[in-house]
Amino acid sequence: MPGERRGPEEKRAVEDDLAERLSLVRLALERSREPLHVPLGVDFRPLDGEAHLAAWADHAARAVRGETFAPATLYVHVPFCARVCTYCLLSAVRTPGKEKLDAYVEALRRQIALYEPAVRGLRFGSLHVGGGTPTLLDERQLHALFGDLARLPLRDGAQIGVEAHPGTSTPGRLAVLAQHGVHRVSFGVESLTPEVLRNVNREDQNETRVRAAVAEARRLGMSVNVDLLAGLPGETAETWEATVRGTLVLEPDSMSVNRFLGENSALAGFGFDPSEAENRRVDAMLLRADALVRELSAPRWPEEPLRTAGFGTQYVWDRSPGARRYFQDDMIGPVSTLALGHGALGHLYGRHWSVTAGAVDDTVASLAQGRPPAMLASSLDARFEKAFFASDRAARGALSGRVYQEVFGEPVGAEFRREIRFLVEQGLLAVDGDRLSKPPHLDFQVTHLLAFLLGGEETLRTALAGLAPDAIVREPGVDADEATRRAQATRAKTDGALTVHDDGRRALRQYEHIGELTPSMLWVRIAIRAARAGRGEARRA
Repeated sequence: MPGERRGPEEKRAVEDDLAERLSLVRLALERSREPLHVPLGVDFRPLDGEAHLAAWADHAARAVRGETFAPATLYVHVPFCARVCTYCLLSAVRTPGKEKLDAYVEALRRQIALYEPAVRGLRFGSLHVGGGTPTLLDERQLHALFGDLARLPLRDGAQIGVEAHPGTSTPGRLAVLAQHGVHRVSFGVESLTPEVLRNVNREDQNETRVRAAVAEARRLGMSVNVDLLAGLPGETAETWEATVRGTLVLEPDSMSVNRFLGENSALAGFGFDPSEAENRRVDAMLLRADALVRELSAPRWPEEPLRTAGFGTQYVWDRSPGARRYFQDDMIGPVSTLALGHGALGHLYGRHWSVTAGAVDDTVASLAQGRPPAMLASSLDARFEKAFFASDRAARGALSGRVYQEVFGEPVGAEFRREIRFLVEQGLLAVDGDRLSKPPHLDFQVTHLLAFLLGGEETLRTALAGLAPDAIVREPGVDADEATRRAQATRAKTDGALTVHDDGRRALRQYEHIGELTPSMLWVRIAIRAARAGRGEARRA
């Protein structure tokens, strides 16, 4: 990458400054209990609902004039579940009954009506309805919700996807989804082992229901994804293999095989902290799943076998036009996400990430009065957007100068010329023609790259002054089965209302075993932080 000429002394001074920044970033990430807060500055604070609505209206007007990055996606959150699974990471609550479900659907319809005039100039590239359990809504509720969502402007060819529980995906509900143009249904199956399903409070699922739901969705012409989760309590190597084989028999169009992460789950709240032996056991499960997939049904993507287990992967067999690897990729990066409903993570380019404040009832009450709900937001600026995009693509091995120019209207060197040159010289970025990639490096992961590109040495020094050198906590783990017994005992007393606690650093040790944090997992951790903020939990350094 060509650059301006400098004298030796000036060049040396720049390199010294960047070397110091790199040292500060590494130190901050080593000591921080919450890396998103220190050093990345993700910190959710109150934002008036009217201000959130006005910000979207202003963004849409500027997008129409070509003054900002226009691509946007639409996400709708239904936070209710018949049972709250003990592995759940994000915003889910027990179903409050038909009357409150009706009130929530009406609140969503009012929110659509409030935002429709504000975003009229945009064209959303996709619509994703998640949860929670969207298929808890009955046929009438689904029909009303999707009928109103049709008022929001989708781009021609926009993909529409819905998350679904096999136990509530009746033929009638699936027919309503197909009628409203849903292209893809993602079934959260997680395991086909009855004992495991009992352990995680998911007794309302069984293999018969899974087979029936998948078959009906495919009969209706929808693409089917199945999610599996390795490492749930009670799962053995033998039962896991049976789950993977049983899922492949269903011939899904894609299958996500991921690792159970304890952070923010109810199991973590009751002491789950996987030991090294537990982590290695899950590694073996993920690698065995990869081998089975390639033996029994070679995927379209990924073409190469897993070299390390990591967080898992998604296998794609779908070869239809518009097929994609990860539907949720639409919500990662510079694309704005209008998030409707309680507990959803939204993103407004160059402005903020956002989530609703308070409880579900607060959201419903505000919308019943014709007011947008109160929000919490973490501010972003243009440099953060560019740094996040560059880090994301470099970590995927595909930071293309051409694509960056198309997105931001300037070369990648316009913002990060000094940083990129320094990282290439240090061997932390690799150059291949027009592309930059970040080689695997446990001491320089995507979080390090993002923090380094953001800069802010004074902010880093100030933050480090408040972090104790011995801030890394090391505690013995509690195995998954014991954590489950505690969770079940407490659930019996609380009728399923589980409180999640977190000591900060403990939850991060699982990531340290796994290795590099992928960009998609960084986004998940931002969503977890938003969920905590929405529950009113105190900010952590």
